[in-house]
Amino acid sequence: MNGDSGKCLDDVWSHENGTTLVQYDCYAGATQVWHG
Repeated sequence: MNGDSGKCLDDVWSHENGTTLVQYDCYAGATQVWHG
């Protein structure tokens, strides 16, 4: 979660390289789960 906006990073249902990422309301969905 971004400490300033209170929003989470979301990949808008695409897992392809080069996908545009957006800040979106946090809802703990699959598109907001990140693995390093």
